[in-house]
Amino acid sequence: PHLSVLGAATPESLGRAGATALDSGLLPRFAIVFPTHIPPAKPVAEMPEDVESLQVDLRTRLKEITTYAAANPNVSFSREALARLNEQESLLGLSSGTARLPVMLYKVAMLSAISDLRSKVNLEDAEAACATVSRWAQGVDNLRPFLYARKTDREFEAEVQRAYDTLQGMSGRSHRSLVARKMRLSQTRLDQIEHTLQDWGMITVEVQQGGKMWLTTDNS
Repeated sequence: PHLSVLGAATPESLGRAGATALDSGLLPRFAIVFPTHIPPAKPVAEMPEDVESLQVDLRTRLKEITTYAAANPNVSFSREALARLNEQESLLGLSSGTARLPVMLYKVAMLSAISDLRSKVNLEDAEAACATVSRWAQGVDNLRPFLYARKTDREFEAEVQRAYDTLQGMSGRSHRSLVARKMRLSQTRLDQIEHTLQDWGMITVEVQQGGKMWLTTDNS
C-alpha cells in the first residue's frame, strides 16, 4: 500500500487503454497531471556542483520525517482545516475518474503537516492539499477525451497535429502542396486536415496564383 510510482506517458499511449482504464479504477489509483498544452522542452544542463550534498540533505530530511511519523502515528485536524477540506470535497464530484480524490485531500493535507514535523493539520496544509488535488482532478478531465475517443478519431487528430508541426517546421508558412508532399497525403485527406486546422483556429489559408498558402495564426 505504500508503493509509489512516478512515470510519464503520452496521451496516445494512455488512449490505447480506452475508457476501461478509467471506469475500472486503474487510472484513478494514480494522481494524474495532464496539461492541455505540452510545455516547452527544458534544455540539457549539467548537474549542480553541490548535487551530492543536496542528496544527502534530502535523505537526512526524509529519515527525520520517517522517525517523527513512527513516534507520532496519529494526526489531528484543526477546525479551519477540516472546514476547508470539506468544502473542496463537495466540489470534486464523484465521477469514475475522480472517485478516489476526496480521500486524497485528507491524505495530502496530512503529508503536508508530517513533512513539517507536525502532527496537526492546519489551514495552510489544507490549502496546499486543495491546490494539489484540484490539479489532479483537472488532469483527469483533460485526459478523459483521449480515453473515450474512437481509435479513428485519435489517429486523425494525430495526423492533424503532424500537419501543423510540419508547417511549423517550414517557418509557419508554406504552399499546401509542399505540406502534402512531405506527409504523402491524398487531396481528400488534406482537405479534411485543412478544414480542421482552420476550424481550430490554428491556420489561415490564402489563395494565390500558385495554389493555396497555409499560414499558422502566428504568421497570418
